[in-house]
Amino acid sequence: MAVWRDVLGSEAASLEGELARELRSDHPLFGRRARALARRTDCDDVAFEVEPGGLCVVHLTWTKESGVRWPRYEFVDRLPEVET
Repeated sequence: MAVWRDVLGSEAASLEGELARELRSDHPLFGRRARALARRTDCDDVAFEVEPGGLCVVHLTWTKESGVRWPRYEFVDRLPEVET
């Protein structure tokens, strides 16, 4: 079973809205345009195309964050391989 799957339509819009809701104004991704591309099936990681920056994997927390460390993110060249 694939660990990453594409997101489309209303799911993509929902994930983009969740990212915006979680980001504090001092988070490095705050204010950047982000388009949801894929999500992991085994955790809360979502791949976004972030402008400027490129492909970014973000671990959504599904809560309004009080610290700048969350949501955790990492810019990558491609979606990481996941060992199952």
